[in-house]
Amino acid sequence: MFRRSKKLCNVLFIFGIFMIIFGWMQGWWQSENVEPVTYEIRKYVFMTAGGLILLFTYVISEVLGEYEKREDM
Repeated sequence: MFRRSKKLCNVLFIFGIFMIIFGWMQGWWQSENVEPVTYEIRKYVFMTAGGLILLFTYVISEVLGEYEKREDM
């Protein structure tokens, strides 16, 4: 069970990094038909979502580590 959960945490971590990078790159893909404010909002939404995913992944991995330590005892 812990191995599957750790793999899931690793996948979520990579996804969070991807979300932050994708959000950071939003400022470069501007079109003349869309207001620049839209890209700024989209940029911060993606970066915030990626950060929250990373935070969630960190908390879950710490909790799983504690459960694994307790199970070994």
